[in-house]
Amino acid sequence: MKMLAGMEILKLPARINIVFSLVVVVVLLLQVSLVVRLEKESADLQPVESYSAEHPVFDYANRYIDNIAITFIPVLFLVNAGREFEQGIVHRSLISGISRLEYFISRIIQLLIFSAFAFLLAIAFTLITAAIYKLPVVWNVEKLSLYFVVSFCLGSIAFLMVLLLKKTFYSLVAFACYVIAENIFSMSMTAKKMEVSLPVTAAARMLREGNYRTEDCVILLVCTVVLLVLGYFRFLRSDLR
Repeated sequence: MKMLAGMEILKLPARINIVFSLVVVVVLLLQVSLVVRLEKESADLQPVESYSAEHPVFDYANRYIDNIAITFIPVLFLVNAGREFEQGIVHRSLISGISRLEYFISRIIQLLIFSAFAFLLAIAFTLITAAIYKLPVVWNVEKLSLYFVVSFCLGSIAFLMVLLLKKTFYSLVAFACYVIAENIFSMSMTAKKMEVSLPVTAAARMLREGNYRTEDCVILLVCTVVLLVLGYFRFLRSDLR
């Protein structure tokens, strides 16, 4: 296990798509510095619903920062995992003597590392927001730790898509369709005054409110375990040629 973790850490610079990551960071910077400023100026007309004791500016900024865990990390992990199938890296790794279990565990370690990266990015953008608007930073450790939890759970959904389809593009489309379908279903249930708790909506709600709701935690835990188990058994039966 230590050897696998060490190998994944060494491979990390190659796994972080620099161009994609820079684009995401630049977009987030523009949203935090410009869009949030516009929303802040119109706050008297449309006040934000604050879930925290922080300055309302952080509530506006968190709407965009939350996408690190909801979108950026799952997609980055999906692209990396899909590329390994498409380029034959998985097949060559197994031929070289790595067992399927070891390879699967190495991908889980990679997802853990990416989730930790989401946690660090959330801290960085909290500091950036505070610096731009000259505000004191109130550290909400519970909220920040959710970036790790949500990234790992939604990353497991993305991983299952890759294991099922083995193509990056198809996996991206399937992941996007799932997120859209879940949101449409949740909105329709909300319109009927029925609250549903599915993985993406539960994750988004936890990030928005900045705390661990027992019901949502159970859903994310069960979802993650089930998806990883399904993914592993699918991987065991996969023809990688």
